[in-house]
Amino acid sequence: EAKLIPKVTDFKKEIEEFLVDLGLKKRTSRTIANYKRYLERFVDLVGISRIEDISEKSVQSFVKKLHDFTDRLGEPLTDKTINYHLTALRSFLKFLDKHGSKSLHYSAIKLIDIGVSKKREAKSHQIKALGQAVKKDGSIVEKRDAAIVDMLTDTGMRVSELSNLKRDGFDLEKKTVLIDRWGEGVHLELGNKAVSSLAAYIKARSDNNPHLFVSYDKAASAKKRAAASNKPLTSRSIQRILKRYSDKIAVGYDITPASLRNAAIAKMVASGADVETVTKKMGFKNKRSAQATIKNLPR
Repeated sequence: EAKLIPKVTDFKKEIEEFLVDLGLKKRTSRTIANYKRYLERFVDLVGISRIEDISEKSVQSFVKKLHDFTDRLGEPLTDKTINYHLTALRSFLKFLDKHGSKSLHYSAIKLIDIGVSKKREAKSHQIKALGQAVKKDGSIVEKRDAAIVDMLTDTGMRVSELSNLKRDGFDLEKKTVLIDRWGEGVHLELGNKAVSSLAAYIKARSDNNPHLFVSYDKAASAKKRAAASNKPLTSRSIQRILKRYSDKIAVGYDITPASLRNAAIAKMVASGADVETVTKKMGFKNKRSAQATIKNLPR
């Protein structure tokens, strides 16, 4: 037993040094936290205590166990999420190789082939069905989800923009929301549906979180809930929420924030909006980016 203790410590030390290295490379704190969680999950699920024990067989075992793994909502991990785990492991092995540590070579880590998804534009009847899939008079979680779906379908804003919205940025009388685009505050006009859903959601809230959309994870510990009390709902969580309702209406493919954005842009173009109007309203950095997006819209 005495011989096993330093081995575990050494493994953890290598992980900590890798995370420090990520920080020096200016990786975001969220990326570092995710990599830490993925690597700790690898150790827990595979049950190895030395970096020398990382093998192709242990990686295959890890992938198999990830396929059987469920998140806190009881949902299975997607192939994309499993690839995030493998990417973290490959980066860790590359770090070990660079520093002369003996372990599996990083080139042995193969990501799951999930193919290239074709750009899709959500159709008007699908967008309508998506909105109807959410109960608007249900729990606070359902009110939040309804507001998220209506905001995305109404504005076509980026999911990162939605995540960063502040509660006091919503003006019920003017029917606008203050959005940060390229470092500038922009008052974005909202349709009646989005305004109604947002007003109902905000009215139902009793917390002091300054962000417009927040998490209600009952499975989280009290410590984690306290840590999240001043944080927004993450972009990843918003994507998962949209996928959940997209799956409910079974259109045969995922309706994503990107496909809703494409639909909003296509609607503007069809109604006669010029490139300059699309650039300004949809928050493109320049006309060239807007033109490229319009050109690549599904026909």
